[in-house]
Amino acid sequence: MRLKILVVALMFSKFCFAQNTIPKNELGLNLYGNEYEFGNLKISPGVKHYTLSGFQYKRNLNNRYLLRLLLNYKNEAYNDNGEDWLFEGGWLYSSGMIKTQDYKIGIEKVFSQKKIKPFVFIDLGYRYFNNKGIDTWINNNSSSSGHYSYDLTHYYLNANVGFGLKYYPTNHIYLSAETNIGFHREIFDGAINPTFVQFVNPINTFVFGVRF
Repeated sequence: MRLKILVVALMFSKFCFAQNTIPKNELGLNLYGNEYEFGNLKISPGVKHYTLSGFQYKRNLNNRYLLRLLLNYKNEAYNDNGEDWLFEGGWLYSSGMIKTQDYKIGIEKVFSQKKIKPFVFIDLGYRYFNNKGIDTWINNNSSSSGHYSYDLTHYYLNANVGFGLKYYPTNHIYLSAETNIGFHREIFDGAINPTFVQFVNPINTFVFGVRF
């Protein structure tokens, strides 16, 4: 009987030690990401590129699921021009800076325990959006011109789903790339029909991270 108890205890201690050697936390730096928004009227449509734009922290809940916490920030300068719809023969020039901050929380599910791990995820988030710049108009017919400055702030809730791949060259270092689609919903604006903006991120994040 004592021999059986000893064998069970040794097996249990070995199992606990193995469990404790599995890293529970992941901390990553977002090296690169891009975004395409549908419905952005201020900036011409196109894929926007960002580098060193944020951090992510993940907590292993078990061998399959992780809790995700992400912070991304983006600064984008623009300089656009086009016909002024208020005055025939007029032109409108816009220049400024758009700053965004994204805070997200979500769940991630992995499908393998090997060095290369495919995964899917769903995130809910909050976006701070500030657009600060100057509009200048020129009326060619009357030789008149003028300009005004603006400083607009918007707040959004968002949701997105996506998939990705992780590669672990060692037990404590990883590379990760993911893509996603989703939408932003404007809040605090008082409108009956709040603004919805759809987006797709071909490369939502490319991350270098460590596990501990």
